[in-house]
Amino acid sequence: MIRALKYKFNLIILVSIIAIINTSFAQKSKTDSLNLQLSKALEEDKPAILNSLSEAFLFDDANVSLTYAGKALELSKELNQKKDYTNALFNIAEAYFELARYQPAIEYYLKTLEDISEDKFNLKKIDILNKIGHCEKYLSNYDSAFQYYQKALNLSTTENKEALKAESLNNLGVLFKLKGNYYESFQLHNKALASANFSGDINEISNTLNYIGSLYWVTSKYDSSLIFYEKSLQLKRDINDYIGEALILSNIGVLYKDKGEFQKAIDYHSKSLEIKQRIGNKKEIASSLNNIGSVYLKNNNAAKALEFYNRSLEIRLRLNDISEVAQSQNNIALVYRNLGEYNNALDYFHQSLNNLKKVGNNSLIANCLNQIGSIYLKLNQYDLALENYLNSLKIRQELKDQVQIAASLNNIGIIYEEIGNYEKALDYYTKSLNIKTNITDNKELANTLHIIGNLFFKLKKYQEALDKYTQALVLREKIGDKMSIAASLKSLGNVYLELGDKSKSLIYLNESLKIRDEIGDAKGVNEVLNDIGNYYLSFSNYDLALESFLKTIKLAEKTGDKYLTALACRKAGEIYLKKGNINEGLNLILRSLEIGQEIEHLEMIKNAYYSLFQHYNKFGNKDKALLNYINYSVIKDSIFAQVNDQRILETQMKFEIEKSQTELSRIEDEINELTSEKKIKDLELQKQKNLRDLLIIISFLSTISIILILRSFLLKRRTNRLLKDKINEINNSNKLLIESESNLKILNATKDKFFSIIAHDIKNPFNALYGLTDFVSKNFDTYSPQEIKNYFDLIHNSAEELLELLENLLHWSRTQRGKMEFHPILLNLNDIVQKIISLQKISADKKNIKIVSSIEPSLNIIADPDMITAIFRNLISNAVKFSYPSCVVIIMAEKGSQSTVVSIIDSGVGISEQDIEKLFRIDVHYSTSGTSEEQGSGLGLILCHEFVEKHNGKIWVESELNKGSTFKFTIPNN
Repeated sequence: MIRALKYKFNLIILVSIIAIINTSFAQKSKTDSLNLQLSKALEEDKPAILNSLSEAFLFDDANVSLTYAGKALELSKELNQKKDYTNALFNIAEAYFELARYQPAIEYYLKTLEDISEDKFNLKKIDILNKIGHCEKYLSNYDSAFQYYQKALNLSTTENKEALKAESLNNLGVLFKLKGNYYESFQLHNKALASANFSGDINEISNTLNYIGSLYWVTSKYDSSLIFYEKSLQLKRDINDYIGEALILSNIGVLYKDKGEFQKAIDYHSKSLEIKQRIGNKKEIASSLNNIGSVYLKNNNAAKALEFYNRSLEIRLRLNDISEVAQSQNNIALVYRNLGEYNNALDYFHQSLNNLKKVGNNSLIANCLNQIGSIYLKLNQYDLALENYLNSLKIRQELKDQVQIAASLNNIGIIYEEIGNYEKALDYYTKSLNIKTNITDNKELANTLHIIGNLFFKLKKYQEALDKYTQALVLREKIGDKMSIAASLKSLGNVYLELGDKSKSLIYLNESLKIRDEIGDAKGVNEVLNDIGNYYLSFSNYDLALESFLKTIKLAEKTGDKYLTALACRKAGEIYLKKGNINEGLNLILRSLEIGQEIEHLEMIKNAYYSLFQHYNKFGNKDKALLNYINYSVIKDSIFAQVNDQRILETQMKFEIEKSQTELSRIEDEINELTSEKKIKDLELQKQKNLRDLLIIISFLSTISIILILRSFLLKRRTNRLLKDKINEINNSNKLLIESESNLKILNATKDKFFSIIAHDIKNPFNALYGLTDFVSKNFDTYSPQEIKNYFDLIHNSAEELLELLENLLHWSRTQRGKMEFHPILLNLNDIVQKIISLQKISADKKNIKIVSSIEPSLNIIADPDMITAIFRNLISNAVKFSYPSCVVIIMAEKGSQSTVVSIIDSGVGISEQDIEKLFRIDVHYSTSGTSEEQGSGLGLILCHEFVEKHNGKIWVESELNKGSTFKFTIPNN
């Protein structure tokens, strides 16, 4: 398998080298031709040629592009050539953008805007506004980015350019995604999809589908994400957008990496790499190499990860792409961190940090500081770890990045856990958990639950640990992240062992082992095999324990994991000694000792010496027993000294960390002192207060006397007023009776009109049924089987329309007569929606319409099952009916503090403002045909309105003609 993969990569590289040579030759011919023109050109023609050279070099060498644009700017200024001067400003901005130097890029984009402000180049302005928005976004200035994207959107709307409007809406959607506001992001991308569909711009439709796929990916809804990615990919292939195709293949590769399906991830990234190499885009080639490295990193294959990361870094250094160089350095540091080579990791992280500071990307700077903090944590340098974590948190709070703030709180919690302040650690973990719950980031939510479970496990609170591990597993299974699922299963296996449930413990450990083996996680397999060995060892099943430890040794040697090799060697050696296999046992323990000394692991060395002492002491070899015991004691003392040093360091750290709390206490004491001084002053004022109180009492008694005098007068007056009120009440009742009679007449007239409309709507399908059956009956022998089938399809459609109408009419009639009982119960919303989707599948498939639900499987509501089913059936049926073929109907729900808001979104014909006012009304007949001439009566929406109101909810519609509709309704939580 590995040999085949190597052959595949070598073949890709060979083909790509040829493609790059051809592309480079073509590019060189173009630039040579331009340089030749430049050498022969008149002075006034040179700025235009210099600008062309800048554009030609933009993606191959942005530094050269910048040089040519600078020369064009200088010369066009001298010659007073406005058009070339403006183009040069724009080309300088573009070159800075490619070099990830976003601040100077913004400066030159703004100069370009200023230069064309009086011109009518609105399309150019839209492009520049979006580009400035990108720069601000990459600099993590999200508020500024929002303003520029919004300006681009407003200008696109003014110009009535739907494709450009879609682009700006997508940019805003990405921005909200980065801020953790996934609901708003989804709404913006959905609006973008409607605009893109309306414009017919296939490229923008594909881009929007890709953005929606990315949004589902970031919220760990991998199946939905894959649907949108594949639709986007097909469109890119249809229009021969090769670089777009490559980018989406990369996105799918990242998705499979997160799911733990590493071979699929490699395959997709390899396909992407092949396309990029064929095109010759060096920047994107480096990106694909980096992506492949990340797959190997997650799969714990450090050697392969380093190979691909270094290849990516070499290209990025040649391109002088500082931002991407920083990313590669960061990734190489992660590999060294996983290998335990912390000094190398720190070196690369600091290189990355310096480059990020040059670029000015605060979000990535915060991430890098966070990573540096994690290395210092590994080195037990808690003060430096905390310093970096706090600096990272400060930046993230300035950026209002809730997702990353939660990550920082997590890390600070880890420091408190390490120094033994478990209460404080749990407090920080809980704060992190609350943020992740609010932004519905299930992946990160599961990680924090798992960390809290680990803390409870360490505290021997096994039941609490079990609860947290189980919650984490449920979320991870929902996401489909196999590596994380395996980690949860392993932890559950260990906690069940501590709780004494050995059968469950083994089941979970074996499930974890199976998944890790399937995804090729060799390190993970090793760890679980070691745990299974410990499981059998815990109740003296030496044969099965030995089998597990020997497997661990074999695999750990293969992967180069010296720690696990040494650990399993000692345990297997001890079992061999118990079974009487002395030579094999001693050899394994001595090997454990040798590796322990090599990796300088004192605990490993100590345990090996103690095992040797026990063996020799048992068999009466006093000299060797004494020698090994002395060695054991020396190492034990070294560990004790090390632990004492660690405790001193931890005490110092506690003091440093809690210093701020001490300062707060000091301030509180000062406030208390000031309070005491205030009390003395208060005593001096007490006499004045007593005198004032006496005056108040006298005034109060005087007031009571006056009230008693007035009371008798008011009582008489009140009696007269009551008599008057009774007379008025009788008059009002008579008036209400007259109004009720009038309203009843109007209502009866309205119902008569309504039933005449319904009778007409029932008559149409009946006439169709009667006419078709009569016609087929009389001419049956003259038709072919296919023609007969076509007629039966028409008959079926008429019957289906009639059935739907009668069913709605029956429901409505029961509500009007009060015969339909209202029984709200706790329901799973996702189950109801999935049932309706399956019922609508035939209608949707006829029009190649995809119905997608993003409702959380765990979302529950309190509702009447029959009524809520009828609401969804009518709204989803309408969405399919009025959607164009090959569109997507999206169902989503957002649970708020007071109610759950449900949205059914289509990209269909839409509804005008005038017609929106006619919906949900019994006194106005409004119905229209679907996109495939499906018929409707309008009764379904009236029924929906009544059923939603029955739940004390609201229903409304947001729509524009030809841009789709969003029907929304609320169901109160209580």
